[in-house]
Amino acid sequence: MMIDIATNTRINALHKSLTIAFLAVAIVISGLSADLVRAQSSAPESMLTLTPEEQAWLKNHPEIVLGTTTEYSPMVFKRVDGTHDGMLVDIYEEVSRHLNTRIRLHIEDPWAKVQEKGRNREIDGLAMGGRDPSRDVLYNATDVIVPTYFSVFARSQDEYRLSRFADLKGMRIGYKRAAQPTIALLEKLPSAILMPYDGHEALTQALLRKEIDVIVAWISYDHWRKEKLQGTIDNILLIEEYPIEMVSHIRKDWPELASILNKTIASLQQDELPRIINKWFGRHPRRSTATRVPLTSEERAWLSQNRTVRVRIADWPPYQIAVDDKPLQGIVIEYLKLIKERTGVNFKLEVTEQPFAEFLEGMKRGQGPDMTPIIVPTPEREQYLSFTEPYLFSPYVIFTREEEKPILDISGLVDKTLAVPRGHFVHEKLVGDYPEFDLVLFDSDEKALQAVAIGNADAYIGNLTVASHIIHQRGFYGLQVTSSTPFQEQALAMGIRNDWPELSSILGKALAGITEEEKTGIRNKYLAINFEPGINKTDVLNWLSIVVGLSAFVMLVFVVWNKQLSQKVKERTDELMETESRFRATFEQAAVGVAHVSLKGKFLRINKKFCEIVGYSKDEMLDLTVQDIAHPDDLQADLESARRVLNNEIENYSMDNRYNRKDGSIVWINLTVSLLFDDEDKPNYFVAVAKDISDRKNAEFELEEYQDRLKALATQLTIAEEMERRRIAVELHDNVGQALALVRMQIAAVRKFISDSKQAANLDEVSDCLRQTIRETRDLIFDLSPPQLNEIGLSAAISEWLEEHLEKRYDIRTEFVANGSEIQLDEKLRSILFRNIRELVTNAIKHSQAERVNINMNQTEDHVTISITDDGTGFNAELKAPSLNAEGGFGLFSVRERMADMGGSLEIVSEPGQGTEAILYLPLTMDEVQRRNWS
Repeated sequence: MMIDIATNTRINALHKSLTIAFLAVAIVISGLSADLVRAQSSAPESMLTLTPEEQAWLKNHPEIVLGTTTEYSPMVFKRVDGTHDGMLVDIYEEVSRHLNTRIRLHIEDPWAKVQEKGRNREIDGLAMGGRDPSRDVLYNATDVIVPTYFSVFARSQDEYRLSRFADLKGMRIGYKRAAQPTIALLEKLPSAILMPYDGHEALTQALLRKEIDVIVAWISYDHWRKEKLQGTIDNILLIEEYPIEMVSHIRKDWPELASILNKTIASLQQDELPRIINKWFGRHPRRSTATRVPLTSEERAWLSQNRTVRVRIADWPPYQIAVDDKPLQGIVIEYLKLIKERTGVNFKLEVTEQPFAEFLEGMKRGQGPDMTPIIVPTPEREQYLSFTEPYLFSPYVIFTREEEKPILDISGLVDKTLAVPRGHFVHEKLVGDYPEFDLVLFDSDEKALQAVAIGNADAYIGNLTVASHIIHQRGFYGLQVTSSTPFQEQALAMGIRNDWPELSSILGKALAGITEEEKTGIRNKYLAINFEPGINKTDVLNWLSIVVGLSAFVMLVFVVWNKQLSQKVKERTDELMETESRFRATFEQAAVGVAHVSLKGKFLRINKKFCEIVGYSKDEMLDLTVQDIAHPDDLQADLESARRVLNNEIENYSMDNRYNRKDGSIVWINLTVSLLFDDEDKPNYFVAVAKDISDRKNAEFELEEYQDRLKALATQLTIAEEMERRRIAVELHDNVGQALALVRMQIAAVRKFISDSKQAANLDEVSDCLRQTIRETRDLIFDLSPPQLNEIGLSAAISEWLEEHLEKRYDIRTEFVANGSEIQLDEKLRSILFRNIRELVTNAIKHSQAERVNINMNQTEDHVTISITDDGTGFNAELKAPSLNAEGGFGLFSVRERMADMGGSLEIVSEPGQGTEAILYLPLTMDEVQRRNWS
């Protein structure tokens, strides 16, 4: 029995799909094994490894004492109960735990006394301080633990518009007297008027009295003003140009300890250290994306020269995809984007078709670009290139045509013609290790694979990931993976001209800082396959055998299924013939328009109602096609749906459509189309049923217009309300708040000179009253419009509100986690998002009896997602949403409407007794932004 053409077509399509799936699974398996091998081999390197000498040194020094002070909060500060807390306390607790030894902090004021004890060897070093060459005589400095910065403080965030340190020229600048690092910084501004003060309180009074324009101070002042002034003074600029590199200083005769601490700090960099730094500096103004990778002073100096780095990009999918004039894509392009964001390196991507071998020759002569982002490091290439550590891996495999006998290993290639890309690593290995092989060289992997596909070569050796991508894109479906190679896997690194060692170091650090989640996201974007870890590289051939067997089984099932389907189709055709016979009797009298249309769109038969809808006579309609009367904007969708019906993707389709009437007017119809088959089960013609819905459509358009107007009005009302709240908050902050703070400080100054206990008590009572008023004013400002929302972003505002307001007011536990780099949202979007979050959290506390609320915010360039979960009573979210009169009902309704106005959404997930999760989703694509009714 012969299989018909349609069946053959479907079988061929399935065969191609199975081939692609086979290759895709091979990529996944190879990637899994490579990842696992690398993880196993690199696991010890990620742990803290000390030499036997270092371990012996620690054993002989069971207690190490490093000095510090409480003068520079939040490094270390004293709690009310007399214990100490701060960033240094947390860091050295982690260091002690990792070393299984005790590093004790000797905490004493003033800082000068601690330094004197260090000079006299009463302590073993300084726990942390700015890198200072003058200390090199006494101490060995560790690597940089954390870079810190000076900030500029003013009476209001909006008082001055500063974007860099040089903008301070000519201003009156207050600073802490005898603060040598601050003085050294300010001396770079010869035109500024420098005014020293004895301490934080004196600086603040001078600023509030407008004796000075701004304060320049280190992070200790920022911490003090948050604790003492409750946000009255604003941090308006982080001076990134002149960082202070914080290191530990270890006594000169203990070089072993400096080395041990460097290794320990390095082991903490991936997890514990960033967590500690974020804990204490998390609400500090964020650094720019150009400085996220920790760099040495030499590397920063190299970047400051603003060099343009020319990068060779050749079409080598899926790593580098360069097609015509389309934007560059690929795994490597994604890595370069991340590196540019995190280091500020100015890449210039130069697309070329120059063969790889010619590129290498040019680099030897110093005539090439500055780097290639993808190359196999070899000893010979190290003579003219420097390399990062490998960051991409894929196995070398052998491809042959499917009709050829399988090759079990590379020895099976003897007496065969082997296609390889010229100048690539595999070419060099074959020439050196297998000179007996007959090699045919090509300028690209694609040309080499094509030679095998058309029979000009017997086999190809190359990168599995690249080859599989090319086979899928070019349709070389007659090729198969037949064996692995002794070359293990292709390890790809970045190659840089060897006279730029700083760039090589910068790129290496940036690559090392890319997380496994980011690597997986990039790989899945271009390989589009999810997989489960745990497959060993040695299992590849077994897995391939399983896949081939499953493919054959699926093919067999498909053939059987297709045979059964053919029988059902024939039975269905008989039923349709009978239905068609009955249909003819009522064809002309139908209350809707009915037409029979050929597969090419020509009208074959048409009833009276259809003619009335379009305004043509029957004879005129029989000379027309669907293309002649369909509205141009709807034609393509109609034809595409018809194509899907013909291809058995769908049985029928229904859509609202427009036809052009004979008189030139437009009629709206509801069109339903199905396909009839002949006795041989082949498509015969379409049956189209049309109903005139013009009246309904006109009513819908009017309703949509009214709804759009209402939404626009609601949006403008919300924006106006937020702007008014912010205006009132600014007025309270700049006038009432600062005036109250100044009065309280003046009362404190007067109090020092009052000896009468009764008068002193009265003043204390007034001071306490003012402090309470300041606190309540600050709470009111925060309730109206949090200053952090516009100063340093949405994350900071949420964190501040949870810690300083919600937990204290309602005695509830909260947690806030922000994932991804914070996107600078429009201030109106930030305000409305914060308002929605606050209403949802407050709603959960008041109505669900929750004891804990967690907020998780994920941000990308495309969207913001905020999840709010509580452990309250919950409710059945599948039932109808709460009415406006129900508890919390109006709040949820308002939040949902505000999110919809911004192009976003609110989703509620809840079950009785299981708590509730509210998910806010806001897209950030241009299409969605343009839809918002901002004025």
